[in-house]
Amino acid sequence: MTLIFGTPIGGILLVGAVTGGAASCLGGTGIADTPSQAARAQIPRQLLPIFQQVGARYHIPWEVLAGIAANECDLGRSSDPSCTLQPGATGPGDANSAGASGLMQIGIGGASGDTYQRLQPYLANPQLGPHDPTTAVQLAALTLLKLKGAPQDAQIPAYLPYVTAYNGTGVSAAAYGQRVIADAESYQGNGTTAIAAGCQAVSGSFANPLAGDTHVVAERIDMGVDYADSAAEPITAIGSGTVTYAGPQGGGWQPNCVNYTLDAPPTPTERYVYVCEGMKPSVTTGQTVQAGQTIATFIPGGGIETGWAAAPGNPVTTRAAQLNQEAQGTGDAGSNRTYCGQAMSNLLQQAGGPAGLAEGKPVVGTGC
Repeated sequence: MTLIFGTPIGGILLVGAVTGGAASCLGGTGIADTPSQAARAQIPRQLLPIFQQVGARYHIPWEVLAGIAANECDLGRSSDPSCTLQPGATGPGDANSAGASGLMQIGIGGASGDTYQRLQPYLANPQLGPHDPTTAVQLAALTLLKLKGAPQDAQIPAYLPYVTAYNGTGVSAAAYGQRVIADAESYQGNGTTAIAAGCQAVSGSFANPLAGDTHVVAERIDMGVDYADSAAEPITAIGSGTVTYAGPQGGGWQPNCVNYTLDAPPTPTERYVYVCEGMKPSVTTGQTVQAGQTIATFIPGGGIETGWAAAPGNPVTTRAAQLNQEAQGTGDAGSNRTYCGQAMSNLLQQAGGPAGLAEGKPVVGTGC
């Protein structure tokens, strides 16, 4: 399936084609600085998790990567065609007069050199190019480490000579380096947070329902996918649709639930999405929602399960249970890694969210 992005999202314009299977996904997790208020205000919501995930993967402060993007392409807001964000874009793409391309202005030839070609073999998905936001940030991290000799796991100020070299030499490069470090330090908040692996923030007609939730932690895949969060962070709709129930469920594993029907489901049987357990609904039954719209909020210290429901409305039952994929005789019906749960995890990862934990278990079931 190919879809076209052409509307502003979070202050940035996403354009171009996104083809299923072309998402750039990261395998790294780690601990990173909590974003400051300035970071949350200035960095587009769709880009913040990319900086965090790439930083965790390559052991570079995510703030340094964001500082580079701020000085190269105004964090994706620049109108220069060489800065256009195109999730899923392959190849070198449009460049400026110096031969620099994408969010992080990676050299694809000319005065900027062909950094892209040199680093392409090290990418998570070598088919993607510097106009894909995740790939662009990966290329910047690789440039610092492999071409400029930057250290890993160092404090922000230690990267000054390397971000200076990222731009070049001379007085203007020195000033550039100072700006990058100043921006990076302004993005650094108090405390740390766990960073989960993910993919680009938007893919196809689906949006990451946990985008920007810096305290969220992925847990097991069972009937759906479990996530914990220590803060009252938002949960958004993964796609546009209609809420068929929002409210309490009377206890058990699902004290609160939102059940909504997707307008454009990925398959005919994966149509009804539930979000249940430790959250507070912020929508009402019958309400229409758009992808990325808040539908609930985590109860701090709690956790949610999201997955495919068997039907719309209330009570909420899972598709996995309907297909007898749940565990039998164990005292924990959710101890199986079900096919339906894995299907939701795959979609969440495609949309930019963290995948659920397989925990070394086999998948139970052959469809959803």
